[in-house]
Amino acid sequence: MGENYDIGALAGDVAQAVRSYADDRDRVEAIRPHLARWMERQEGLLPAHRLPCDGNRACGHLLHTAEDGAFFIISVVFPPGTSSGVHYHGAWGVIGVLEGEDEETKYLRAEGPSFVGAGQE
Repeated sequence: MGENYDIGALAGDVAQAVRSYADDRDRVEAIRPHLARWMERQEGLLPAHRLPCDGNRACGHLLHTAEDGAFFIISVVFPPGTSSGVHYHGAWGVIGVLEGEDEETKYLRAEGPSFVGAGQE
């Protein structure tokens, strides 16, 4: 049935990519196949990691944080009809959708790409 590939193994491969690639695009491309591999069986993802927060609200479940703080792995749950709203991540990222659909709208900041206050109060 194949070799185990749990969240810890995924985190190890992500850590290697973070150390190996300074360029965000290169780093993301190096991580993509590791995330795809983990998503095939989702080892280590508990049933609770698929549940929304109290009150059927969107929320994230922390699955791993790198010791040096370079990255983290989360399971984000959006119940139908909820949204993350307009927000700024401020960093690189790799996203895998386990079930359902993800709709994304990108906006151009009138103040320029370095203005991070977009969508913030």
